[in-house]
Amino acid sequence: MKLCIVTGGIGTGKSHVCRMLVELGKGWCGFSSDESVARAYQDPEVQARVNEAFGLEICTTGLTSDQRSILRRRITASPEERAQLESILHPWVFQELRRLQVECESAGSKVLVAEVPLYYETGSAVSADCILVVAASKASQIERLQTGRGLSEPVIKGMLGIQMPIESKMARADVVIWNDGSLGALERQVRLLAGQLSSDKTFQNERQ
Repeated sequence: MKLCIVTGGIGTGKSHVCRMLVELGKGWCGFSSDESVARAYQDPEVQARVNEAFGLEICTTGLTSDQRSILRRRITASPEERAQLESILHPWVFQELRRLQVECESAGSKVLVAEVPLYYETGSAVSADCILVVAASKASQIERLQTGRGLSEPVIKGMLGIQMPIESKMARADVVIWNDGSLGALERQVRLLAGQLSSDKTFQNERQ
């Protein structure tokens, strides 16, 4: 089974590309780090560690929108607190990804498409057959995050500032999809990649 890691910057369209790939591949599996983090915040051990570290009282259903905003502000302003939160969440997420790999392979799936936004920032903790970076201009990222998530430009720039520059991710990727144009252009790139993942093709610093 192939593991395709999908990464990139916020607001580049990673989630959309993942959904398209899973829909195009028959019997392919999908994994979302964002959804895994949401599940992590419902885990009693994770809740206890976050509560102790950040003085929050997370309820059994996970973070509230206010708590999410508080954490975002704090980890944006403090590299130390960001590292502390990541040390709690990232092992949990990667453990869940590894469990899913085993389950999908046992079920006979040929490809697992995993969205891992901070793949490079976490030291590439999981080896992959294909690392796909979904990229876009900063202007497009800001517009999408303002429209889609209702975030202010200062908040967005703060979030962008703590991520590895998209150009650095593009330089290290096996495949880059540039998502700054029409939906049709994106679909053509994704279909081409899906066909390559379905084959015995190996990847090494290619550009779509």
